Amino acid sequence: MNGVFGSRFEVVDGHLTGKLQGTHCQGAEKVARVQSVLPDRGAAQVYAYGDSSGDIAMLDWADFPFMKRF
Repeated sequence: MNGVFGSRFEVVDGHLTGKLQGTHCQGAEKVARVQSVLPDRGAAQVYAYGDSSGDIAMLDWADFPFMKRF
């Protein structure tokens, strides 16, 4: 399984408003989104890539975490 998760932004009349739609995808929310599509944690090896403190929960949860600091 491959996938990309991120924050969603509000669109009104075809224009971005600058506001988030739903919960910001950082911290524990990243883990929750992956768990929603991968309920059996033992069924896959999870690779995670991050570059900020908002990625730490996901990196801690992953089997293969990769942190890139700029």
